[in-house]
This record gives sequence, C-alpha cells and structure tokens, in this order.
Amino acid sequence: MGNKRFLKVFIILFTSTAFILGFSHFGAFAIEKGFGHTEKFSEGTSAGGVDLSGLTKDEAQQKLENAVQKWKASHPVTLLYLNQSIKLPAAELRFDLAESLNRAQDGKPGKLYVTVNNSGLVKMISESFPEISLEDWNIGQLNTAICNAASRLETGNLTFDLASYAIQADQSEKTVSKAVLTAIPEAEAYELETWAKQFPKLDIPAQSAFSLLKTAGKTGSAFSNTAMSMIATAIYEAVLPTDFEIIERYTSNELPGYAALGKEARVVKGKLDFSFVNPNTTAYKLQFAYRNGAFTVSVTGRPFAEKYKIAEKNAKTIEPKTAVRYTSSLKANQSVVKQTGRAGHYVKIYRNIYSQENSLLKSTLLSEDFYPPVTKIVSKGYPEEAEGSTSNTSGTTTGGGTSSSADQKSAAETAQTSKDDLNSSARSGNSSSDSGQAEKNSTSDNNRSGSTNSKS
Repeated sequence: MGNKRFLKVFIILFTSTAFILGFSHFGAFAIEKGFGHTEKFSEGTSAGGVDLSGLTKDEAQQKLENAVQKWKASHPVTLLYLNQSIKLPAAELRFDLAESLNRAQDGKPGKLYVTVNNSGLVKMISESFPEISLEDWNIGQLNTAICNAASRLETGNLTFDLASYAIQADQSEKTVSKAVLTAIPEAEAYELETWAKQFPKLDIPAQSAFSLLKTAGKTGSAFSNTAMSMIATAIYEAVLPTDFEIIERYTSNELPGYAALGKEARVVKGKLDFSFVNPNTTAYKLQFAYRNGAFTVSVTGRPFAEKYKIAEKNAKTIEPKTAVRYTSSLKANQSVVKQTGRAGHYVKIYRNIYSQENSLLKSTLLSEDFYPPVTKIVSKGYPEEAEGSTSNTSGTTTGGGTSSSADQKSAAETAQTSKDDLNSSARSGNSSSDSGQAEKNSTSDNNRSGSTNSKS
C-alpha cells in the first residue's frame, strides 16, 4: 500500500516537472514563431566590421555572406617574393559565418572566423617560387596574418611579402652573384685592398639607388680614378646577372687590361659615376674582399624568382689599318713606325631571364660597347729612282740619277693614298670618340643600357 502511494506521488511530480520545463522551452519557441518576436542583436554589435545592430541571426548571416562575397571580389590577397607576385585563390579563404555569429558578443565589435588550409598554402608557394627553401620561411605566421586581415575584411593593401616571414634573415641570404678581378696592376693593388677593408659590406636598401662616387665620398681615403674604375668594373660585372637596373655607366676609349669586353665601367671623380637601382622590395648587400691579388665583389640577399644570365653577341676584333707616309728625310730602304696600331673591339651584351625550369622568358639588350681601332702610322723614304732615267719633274737625286716621272708619280700617288687612308681612319676614330664622349650611359631593362661609351 505504501509503495503504491509513493509511486503515485513520484509520477505526479515527474509529470509536473516535465510539463513546466517543456512549456518554458517550447512555449518561448512557439511565441517566437507564432507572434514574430525574434531575438535581435543589440546596438553596436558587429563582425568583421559589418554592423549587425537590430538584426536577427538569419538576417545577420545573410548580410555577412553578401559582405564577404563583395570583399573577395574586390580585395584579392597577394603574395610577393622579390619582383614576382601571385594571387591567393578566393576559395582558399574559408569563412565560417555560423561560428562567427555564435562567437559574436552582443553590443560589441568582433571578427569573422576565417581559416586558410596550411598545406594548400605551402603547396602554392613551393610551386610558384621553386627557388626558395620552405625551411627558411614561417608559413604558419604568414597563414595567421592572412586570416587576421580577412577576419576584419580589411580594404587596404593585402599584399604579403614573404621577406617579412623569414625565420632568420641570415639563413635565407645567399650569394646570388659574384665577380673577380685578377689582372690588377701593382700600383692599384694597395688601393683595392684598402677599399675592401673600409667597405667589407655595403647595404643596398630595397628600391633604392647606389652611387659609387657618393659611397667613396664617405671615406677620408683618396682613391685614384684607375682604382675607382676597377672597383666600378667589378661591381658592374657582379650586378649584370641580377635584376638591378643600371643607371649610369661609362667606358674608356681603350679596353683596359683588367676588364673583360662588355664589362668595363669607367669612373672619373667629379665627372663620371657608376650607379644602379635595386628595384626589389628586399635589401641586398655588396661584399668586397681582396686576397692573393684578387679583388672580389659578391651580391648577397634573397635568391631571385628567375634566373639571370649574361650573353655576348656579335663580338668582334677590328684590325687596325696601316697608313704610310713618305718623307725625303729617310732613305729608300728605311722606315720608322710613328704610331703603333691597336685593334678595336665591339660587342653587344644581353641579359637573358629564365624561369626556374630554364625556359627563356625575356632577353634585353643592356649595352653595345665599341672601342675604336688605332691606325698604325709608318714613315718611309721615297723609292729609289731608276739609274740613268730622267724626269721633267723635280725630285731627289739618288745614286747619281734623277727619279723617273713614272716612279715619282707612282710614289706620290702611293703617299697620297696612304695619307687619305690615314685621314679617313683618324676621322672614324675621332667620330667614335666624340660620339662616346657626348653620350651619357643612362640605362634600364627596357632600353639600351650602359653602352653609349663615353670615350676619353
């Protein structure tokens, strides 16, 4: 009997409790649906900069969806490495709007919940920039930075430079190019050694210009024009297989013994400078060393996105002409070299740009260098006159007779012809010299660069 009463009481209490709980939950739901009373976000509530004040969750989600789609279409995320960039596909940015609304704090601003697949990001970077080593980069930090920008639907610059996410700068810096000068005269050896000691490293900041004369002016040492030209030549040869843009470069009238054809850079203090621009968004360094009679210049920094190689075309040696001058001060069998001839040189220098798969992307003419030949000048005595011959023209008497008219005329014509050749060669050399002296070697990758040779 007592057990039955207890069971009845228990059933009554359980039923009453279930009724009260069910009514409080489903009643509120029924009122919300039946009478149109829905919970709305308070004033000041936002997510990703999108105002959600006075909106229901459904309305807020629709508004966020529209805002995200508009943002994706008009604000692509760009990844940059040196002068090469790629766009992150919009699909890689995954917005969880439901989670964003669940995390939203009523009456306060908040962010959107965004993720980027890390393995997909790594794959895209490795395929787009195969020249870099992924161990040198903090891809997780890059991923976080992209997600933070997307979570606020930022409308500013959404370009992310990989250089900012290097694990350690020294680990990712490599020697990208090097040049060595070995044929250094003893007179300039000490000066080059002094330069290497005073400037073991020179920073070339991102998107900035380098001037050799301005750099040399920072030291109290006085370097000769020859030593400065050697330094400029070594730097020029080192930066040729890079994407640096040559701004100012000159050449001599005669190819110096220390310079290779097409790779000379002449400097004259106060007059002729050597300068170039680093167009990249990351800095580079010039490193100098002098050991065992060799002067070395190295360019260190981030490996380039493409490969740069220098190609020589139409290189030729121009043999000098010989001009003969006849004079009565020498005997017929005598000759004297008045001016030693010198061969001239000509070459075109191209910068070829290759992909990492060694496909030629672009070939740009950098310079067209010309060193004019110097004519050899020889003085000779007039030919001997035939014995016993006579001439109605005046001439020198050799061996007891006078030169024949034919011989005299032939000698005179030969001398005149040689003189004309000499004058023609001299005019050609002077024309090349004057033209080179007047032209300033302003260069760029899209125009003919430092080959307008200022000749001394």
